[in-house]
Amino acid sequence: MARTLAILLASLTAVLLAAAAGYYRGAQVERGRAALEQQRAIVATFEAAHADAATEAERRAQAVLRDARAAAAAREASLKGRIHALETDRPDCRWPADRRLLVNAAVAIANGHPDAAAGGLPQPLPDAANAQP
Repeated sequence: MARTLAILLASLTAVLLAAAAGYYRGAQVERGRAALEQQRAIVATFEAAHADAATEAERRAQAVLRDARAAAAAREASLKGRIHALETDRPDCRWPADRRLLVNAAVAIANGHPDAAAGGLPQPLPDAANAQP
């Protein structure tokens, strides 16, 4: 009977050790599976973020090109307008004859030629001392 009890005790110990080893191994496998799932989720998140970043970079590049084209078109239109203004005679912007004579007289006096300006005025200038405010 002692021998049977020893065999029974040894068998029970072996079963308990096998159960503990199985539990330990199962826990390791589950931790590995959880880590693998977590890694897959992280990789999927990084791939999605990378795709979003690539899409955003392409969108920004297109926006920059669109803005640059618009700025170039605006600059071209402005330059064309300036060139047209320089090339086109604008009679509505000319000074009238009496105004031009006054400016020419003032320039002649400023240049030290009062004789050239003496006969150039169409009418006498008003006296500043007797002028009414």
